[in-house]
Amino acid sequence: MIITSIIVLSYNRLDDIRVNLPLLLSEMSQDMELIVVDNASTDGSREFLRELRKQYPTLKLVLHDNNTGVAVGRNSGFQLAMGEYVIALDDDASMSVSDINRVPSLFAGYEQAGILAFSVRQAQTGKKQNDHGDTATTVANFHGAAHAIRAGLFARVGYLDELCSFGGEEFDFSVRCHAAGYTTVYVPEVHALHNSFLRSGPIGAERREKWVFNYVRVLYKLFPQRMAALFSLRYTFLMLKWSRGFVDKRFVIKIIRAALVGRRHGKMAHAPVPAETVKFYSDPTLFPQYGNVPFNFLSQITKKISKMVRGRSSGTIEGSP
Repeated sequence: MIITSIIVLSYNRLDDIRVNLPLLLSEMSQDMELIVVDNASTDGSREFLRELRKQYPTLKLVLHDNNTGVAVGRNSGFQLAMGEYVIALDDDASMSVSDINRVPSLFAGYEQAGILAFSVRQAQTGKKQNDHGDTATTVANFHGAAHAIRAGLFARVGYLDELCSFGGEEFDFSVRCHAAGYTTVYVPEVHALHNSFLRSGPIGAERREKWVFNYVRVLYKLFPQRMAALFSLRYTFLMLKWSRGFVDKRFVIKIIRAALVGRRHGKMAHAPVPAETVKFYSDPTLFPQYGNVPFNFLSQITKKISKMVRGRSSGTIEGSP
């Protein structure tokens, strides 16, 4: 009987999966299964996965012919999962089997938890990527690189929003989970390492556009329009603030355009959540933030304009991610 299904989404991370997957397979117990979804890798990952399955016949593979994006890729693994609990990992994330074994008992201890958010650290530096303290706490969202879901939740709320090709799917799913009467609980005793890095150049800029499009779309899809408008404005400015080396005129225009398109798509698919969920996500102390934390817009705008002017006068763009 399968209790825990582990879903790994893979895309051009051959060096990582060469290390992570054989180790995981060699230590897994019989009540676990591993499903790897490859989003049309071109770096030899698919050939490696086929060879790995020869050594471990229980390994399940989903090999997409094109890059379907994060949500579609994960969903194709979730739909095959046989376990009562599903752990989702990025291809550059790793967990010990001992921590994986904690998941069923943690769900039993937190009966209202639909999602468990693990403590995720950058693999090289050890820096926490989602630091919510040292005790279990209810959070707004989970880190997509490593988390667990009650499989029964999919029958209640559906799968990930497949328009989220990159970014926003975790937030959307957490909100829908809360609307169905469940919570997202951060459990600091369960750890994952994430071999991630900040991307610069066109790829980094494109990812930031997708984040803004999806977060704004999700806000308008699920929340009252006034709340969605305020939080979207805050989130868009936050993304400009976090983007540092991308704050030139073209990037700002693309970010604003992404927000406007996300707003239109969200309003078209409006599916309001209960008042209790609206109240919960209106809390300015709830983290990680998504536009719920107030800040001085005038001050932020002035600083942004000042940076752009200084960068233009010197012929450079300030900072780099």
